[in-house]
Amino acid sequence: MEMRKHLFCDHEIYSTFISEDKADVEQILSELFCHKKDYSYSHFIQKRWENIYVNPMLVPAVLPVFSFAVSFSRKVYNKKLIIPHELLGFNHNEFWFNVAKPGDSTGVHNHKDKSTLSGVFYLQVPEKSGHLFFKNGKSNKLEFQVKTGQMVLFPSSLNHYVSENRSRTERISLAFNCFTFPLMENPVEFGYEKSKYFG
Repeated sequence: MEMRKHLFCDHEIYSTFISEDKADVEQILSELFCHKKDYSYSHFIQKRWENIYVNPMLVPAVLPVFSFAVSFSRKVYNKKLIIPHELLGFNHNEFWFNVAKPGDSTGVHNHKDKSTLSGVFYLQVPEKSGHLFFKNGKSNKLEFQVKTGQMVLFPSSLNHYVSENRSRTERISLAFNCFTFPLMENPVEFGYEKSKYFG
């Protein structure tokens, strides 16, 4: 498995492709689509709900992805991390799906509220469906031409956005926040309010 390290304005960003035995993309998509009636949403921006939340009991195929992410993060960032979700006893799930239809884009944001690292795993990336950009200041930016099966891990405080989906079908990704483990004595306040992600 090839790991790529990208340095951007003193930030370390890693990308890799997850092998099929560690992430069954088709199974994740099947579970996601089977439970549309169970979705909850946040971030109604540009006339669409950006984030889709599903109970992990309904999408268990995501769990190997999370295991891979925290294991991978420990190797490259030398930090012990956890992705909180209900199956681990937390009240909230720090992962969500993003389904971008043709014409959709995601504005500049970060995940800086107490999480250490954030990640995205790409489940469906049609050609011309948008690229991931990291941004620092007005002119500094780094572009990722992501593909299906790719995972990108980055510091949660790093600004990023996704360009317009110019394909004829949906771009689908699984995003998550990683917290340093063990968590602080005072429980982390998890939530999905807009201010957490958009300044």
